[in-house]
Amino acid sequence: MVPKAIDELTSENLLSKHLDVVKSYSYTFLKFKDAEYIWSKPIYVKIISDLAIHKVKSKAIFHITSKSQFAKQKAIILKRAKVLKAKKIIVQEKVYGKEFIVGIKQDPKFGKLLMIGIGGRLAEQLKDVSFRLLPIEKKDFFSMLDDLNNQAMLSNLNKNKFWLFVSDLIKFVHSKQGKDLVFVDLNPVIIDSDSKAPIIVDARLYK
Repeated sequence: MVPKAIDELTSENLLSKHLDVVKSYSYTFLKFKDAEYIWSKPIYVKIISDLAIHKVKSKAIFHITSKSQFAKQKAIILKRAKVLKAKKIIVQEKVYGKEFIVGIKQDPKFGKLLMIGIGGRLAEQLKDVSFRLLPIEKKDFFSMLDDLNNQAMLSNLNKNKFWLFVSDLIKFVHSKQGKDLVFVDLNPVIIDSDSKAPIIVDARLYK
């Protein structure tokens, strides 16, 4: 049976009850026409659509850095949203930090597998990831990080905060809301160099 994707907005709403998720502003197609640039930081505009599972490949994500750029890009975004039969248009403030990919997959033979790796747009190209069969302990998670090739990404990383994040994610997939999920794909999870908790920027859940 092929897993069914839950749209990004619903996925993030479910996860936000257990983990930190970047704040999002949701618009219908018509309301986005009248939207104004009210943000103090650069933003990402994302088109939520069943035809845009991969945002970059589907040209369903736009990086906007100013009020004037927003005004110029709005017509292009709306045109693309119409082509993709958008359910919603989401605006997120840009979050800065190191980008990781975190996933949990239900393997029919072995059970739940945790994946940790270097995330962001280069995740598919780098394929710098590590896997462990759940359950795991803190030392196992640290060992996963040691397995990654790009150790420069781990410099000044608060590994304890990252472990707490992963622990909460594992609790989520065993909770009432998450127990039926066969795949959790979080990319990127942003971790900055200070004491803030890791934050989910993009999420996709599959049942």
